[in-house]
Amino acid sequence: MNTDELSAELTAALERLATLPGRPAGEHLEAFEQVHSLLEESLRDLAADPGPGAVPGPGGSPGPGGVRAPR
Repeated sequence: MNTDELSAELTAALERLATLPGRPAGEHLEAFEQVHSLLEESLRDLAADPGPGAVPGPGGSPGPGGVRAPR
């Protein structure tokens, strides 16, 4: 997987998952919860900033992916 263009949050999530092999299963839940939090934060950041070229959807908010659905 090419990780050169991933955000810092997603890179941190992948790095955290990479620590799991060989670790006791009891430690996995904590890692999964941390990764879940990192991914939620990343999604919130994406939702707050739809990026260049985003077209406002109904009500002025961007649609899924920052693009208005065709009619």
